[in-house]
Amino acid sequence: MHFVSIFFTLALVSGVSFGQPPTDKRTLTNPEAFRRVKARSDTPTNCEQSFAACARRILELNGDFGSGDAEGRIQDETFHFSSGVSIYLRTMRGLHDDSIDAVRYRLAFKRVTAGYAFVQAGSQQPCQPRRGPRGWTKGKCL
Repeated sequence: MHFVSIFFTLALVSGVSFGQPPTDKRTLTNPEAFRRVKARSDTPTNCEQSFAACARRILELNGDFGSGDAEGRIQDETFHFSSGVSIYLRTMRGLHDDSIDAVRYRLAFKRVTAGYAFVQAGSQQPCQPRRGPRGWTKGKCL
């Protein structure tokens, strides 16, 4: 049991994908492709630590924005762009939902003098078969 807990913790920290291919960063460049998610009012907007640590804190504060239990199939990825924008992407699979197959959250940060500024959060999901689009979409599933 301890081995499983230690492995799961290491997998979350290192961003192990549990068999999922890495996300193509070109799919993350357009924030309009994601449904805007409102963060709680006490969400930190400026981060002196790494943007990844800040993103994890924002997800924790916001309860993964209400996405529910992902049965431990979580993939965390980080992306940096030459514009000074950094993206933290959390993908959660195995949701207990008859409409949504998975959900991913895109948290955007801008590099500032004292660290990073949180810019926005957005989400996408692919729908279950016959419940809407199968690809990543900001649209609703039936």
